Amino acid sequence: MNIILRRTLILLFTFVTVFGSAASCNFFGDEDTSSLRYGILKNDPSLYQGGYAFINAVKNFRDNVDRNGLNTQSGIKLVQYGKDKLFYIAKDKGLFRTDNGGKEWKRIYVYPIKGSEKKEWDVEISNNDALKITDSSFVNDENFYIAGTKNDISYLYKTIDGGKSFTEIYNTESNGKKVYIEHVLANPDNANQNTVFVATSGGGIFKTIDAGSTWKNISIPEVSNDLPLQMGYLSQYGNRLFLIFRGSGMYVSENSGESFVKKTITFAKQGTDNLNFDLSFSTNIDKLIQSPSTQDVIIIADRTIYTSTNLEGEFRLLRLPVEPSKININDVAIDPREGVNRLVLSVDNKLFESRDRGTTWTANDKINQPGIQYGNIGQIIIDPQDTNVVYLMLLDPNYRRGDSSGFFFGL
Repeated sequence: MNIILRRTLILLFTFVTVFGSAASCNFFGDEDTSSLRYGILKNDPSLYQGGYAFINAVKNFRDNVDRNGLNTQSGIKLVQYGKDKLFYIAKDKGLFRTDNGGKEWKRIYVYPIKGSEKKEWDVEISNNDALKITDSSFVNDENFYIAGTKNDISYLYKTIDGGKSFTEIYNTESNGKKVYIEHVLANPDNANQNTVFVATSGGGIFKTIDAGSTWKNISIPEVSNDLPLQMGYLSQYGNRLFLIFRGSGMYVSENSGESFVKKTITFAKQGTDNLNFDLSFSTNIDKLIQSPSTQDVIIIADRTIYTSTNLEGEFRLLRLPVEPSKININDVAIDPREGVNRLVLSVDNKLFESRDRGTTWTANDKINQPGIQYGNIGQIIIDPQDTNVVYLMLLDPNYRRGDSSGFFFGL
């Protein structure tokens, strides 16, 4: 059976039911997005019983508040770092921070705003706008790193005062070729906070143990000119470092990132319907999601979702609650307390929840925004301290991050 037919059959067998259409966007085609609202949606029953509401107010450097400041800001990445503390990377305006659960956001400027009048402010803000931030990584909410590209050169910056000031610690100009920093990863251990990795668009991996004073190229011989989709630590597996590449698959380091070995993922030969169906062919991994409280792991691959109770175990195929021909998986979040017993899924720009490890799904109608068209649900965060609180990051349906297949992963 050829690989195209096999993958077609996977989509057919994942069919369960077709839910009604939602106010969603065509994820694959270019379209007019000028009327779409972006930013962050938040579900917080203690504040608002009606479901999800926008939390898009931005306070600028002069302390003026724009209640709709994030409305036009399509997202790249959302990170929660402590109760009510979040960082948001917007595609056009860079990094924003909130310390009050999104009641107000403040933009973090890499290049200081020092002017005393509007003409000077405009120049300084334009200089910041020219830096397109691609990723961030946090030791804590005061000590973190951000990567961005300006004039075809990628830069890495560090702050130790929560973003009040930054120091450039790396740039790709010295490489002599156009490569971009796709991911930055700081060590989660405060004792090793000067250890940082960057992954570039050509598949290059670089490591520093002195916060950027010196760098080491970490060679993976079998990876060449391949896009890194995700870089992170396996928190439930000894904090081993892992990398996922678009074509080369998953690699894991057993020695603090000094070298990497190919990680073979075993996909089940039978789906959840117990059909005698071979799923053992090569599968392109797009994203790995870890349970914060158990060793359960979810993998998004080939427009499907697989789950396993252990990274070393067999991954089984999950049924998805949408028509197979329309599956576009944006994200799935694992409850920090309940683990995979509770999953929140964004697929085809609809929101679903499972309370039985993904066996059955319930449509979440609290996402409805009457009269409002909003961008694609690109990322889901469940608050670890109050799991009733859920954040949704919205992104431009046409946005691509160097991913030729048209999916948005690598958050």
